[in-house]
Amino acid sequence: MYQNNCVTLRNYLDNGGSIWAAINALEPFPFITDEAQLEYMQTLNYGERIMAKAFKDVTVEDAAAQIILLYKDKWDKVVEFQNVAGNIGVTTGRKIGGNTTTNTHKMGDGETVNSTAAFNSADLVKDTATDFNNQETITEEVIKDSTDETFSVKAAFENLPLVERTNIINIVLKDVASYLTLSVY
Repeated sequence: MYQNNCVTLRNYLDNGGSIWAAINALEPFPFITDEAQLEYMQTLNYGERIMAKAFKDVTVEDAAAQIILLYKDKWDKVVEFQNVAGNIGVTTGRKIGGNTTTNTHKMGDGETVNSTAAFNSADLVKDTATDFNNQETITEEVIKDSTDETFSVKAAFENLPLVERTNIINIVLKDVASYLTLSVY
């Protein structure tokens, strides 16, 4: 594998297996939609780079675990979608809404009469009287709106414009190549 103490990234991946399958097995990032395509892009763009000697006896699976430890936070930040207009990551949703209006109108009329008993009389004599008119109006309007959505980072990634998806893929390809290979100028 290491002839003349040099091996290319292409040879390392050809002999060791798919770095993207290993990464996806450990951490399914939303941009890993086609492992074989990413592997092809990795070797096409960075395959001729010289591998670091530290990876001489490191398996692709172990290298993938180290790559995830180093780049997981960065890659998670790259695929954050909270600043994107609209809900591009909604896979299912349900919107429940409704209005309830209740009108109640109460009216009451009445009269209160105070009577007094007269001396040596069986009849009561009206003393004072009070008329009252009571009116009460109650209007209540209740508006209920509820939204229930399921968000998928994978769906959000797939709904991004092609330029943004390509930029994210280029970032992760470069990170993997930078970690595994030497930068020689």
